Amino acid sequence: MGKALPHLAGKAREVGCTEAYNRLFLNAMLRVIRYGGTRRILPRRFSKHDSVRKRALRWA
Repeated sequence: MGKALPHLAGKAREVGCTEAYNRLFLNAMLRVIRYGGTRRILPRRFSKHDSVRKRALRWA
């Protein structure tokens, strides 16, 4: 996915913590903020809405 900024790099050996997953999560959150609504209406490419919800809660 190209070069990530150091704060998006993640951990290569942990599932769900790679650069690609971090970037995808951040894009999902920005989409929810920009378009409003809930995570349930996210396109399928952003993973399951419940996974995004759980990660957002941990992140907060």
